[in-house]
Amino acid sequence: MRRRSSLIVLVGEVPVFHQELLQTWANSKPDLGDKHSRHWFHVAGAETNSLDSKLLRPMKAVPVGGENLSLNAALAVLRAQLQNRQTVSTLSNIDRLKSALTAAQFPVFVFSGGSIETAGLVMLQDLIADLNKKGRASSLFLPADDDAWGSALTSLWMTGFPPRTGFINSLPSYDPVRWDVQRMLREKEADLHVWVSTREGETSPKGGKARLISLSRTDAPTAGAMITIAVGKAGIDHDGVAYSSRIGTFGFVQAMAPSHLPSVSSIIRQLADALPGKKEFAC
Repeated sequence: MRRRSSLIVLVGEVPVFHQELLQTWANSKPDLGDKHSRHWFHVAGAETNSLDSKLLRPMKAVPVGGENLSLNAALAVLRAQLQNRQTVSTLSNIDRLKSALTAAQFPVFVFSGGSIETAGLVMLQDLIADLNKKGRASSLFLPADDDAWGSALTSLWMTGFPPRTGFINSLPSYDPVRWDVQRMLREKEADLHVWVSTREGETSPKGGKARLISLSRTDAPTAGAMITIAVGKAGIDHDGVAYSSRIGTFGFVQAMAPSHLPSVSSIIRQLADALPGKKEFAC
């Protein structure tokens, strides 16, 4: 995208930790295929927080939106107007965006799921599908949380389902209501809670009377936990593999400040080995 796209359309809010990536694109120019100067637009709704002014300034991103329109509604109006259909509402700078889309050989829409609801995501993908009927367009998803997205992808390839997935008779069962940890604790369905987090400052969900075992990156016992095991974080305390939105997949991360703290996987493996009827791990 950095080398081919001369038109980038930001949709909704972009997580703060991706701003360095956007800045890299802003400081570069396409040198493959479409070699025109790069232009930026920003489709926003009434609820969308403005991107940092320092970030937008070098990009000169042109705002696209409608008065009092939500992001979902703005995307619906945008799709309709790009198809030259009549709409009750209008969007600012729609003619400039149409001209830019006509001139661009490979426009890319950049979005994050954190600020777009399901209906808006469907509308955005349909809009891009419309553009691909006459040319070439694409989208780039920048997750609001690389670690959370990596966990979701891992669950998908291991079980075929995203979180929340449980296991019945050793088979995966996807049920986002049934396997809601906070609900299970609140309604006393669980009698043991294993909390795993390598982020400093995070605390386990409250509620219920389940005994708590905490695997945390901490120097002190976790409040309310029967057992606290200090663990390290991949890329800081030890080498590991983590999802990176910069490359769009998992990659090796080297420890920046190696420590004595064990990895989460090594602790879980030890716990599993101590249980009766243990089986070989898939990975």
